[in-house]
Amino acid sequence: MKLQLSTEQAVDLLMEDDNAGWTHEGARALVLHLESEEEDDGQERDFNRVEIRCEWSEYPTLAAALEEYSECCDTLWELEERTTVLRFPSFGNVFEGVLIRAF
Repeated sequence: MKLQLSTEQAVDLLMEDDNAGWTHEGARALVLHLESEEEDDGQERDFNRVEIRCEWSEYPTLAAALEEYSECCDTLWELEERTTVLRFPSFGNVFEGVLIRAF
């Protein structure tokens, strides 16, 4: 027996994880990406917010993400060659958030 989550339910569950620090925009972008992966490969996944927190990191800007990965990557292109990078508009489109899959 599996429980099906809506996009908003999954976002809410990610937001309840006090150890992750997701923004609403970041959590939504991540859930939409994970749903898209399920659709693309036809494989249902169990929702595990601890696993998601360990696999993904959110940064407020591309510059912040590149600073974190400066030992291996100087550009977005170099980072995208190593892992999945999701860019999303953030609160009020003041800045662009970035999600990086651990590698």
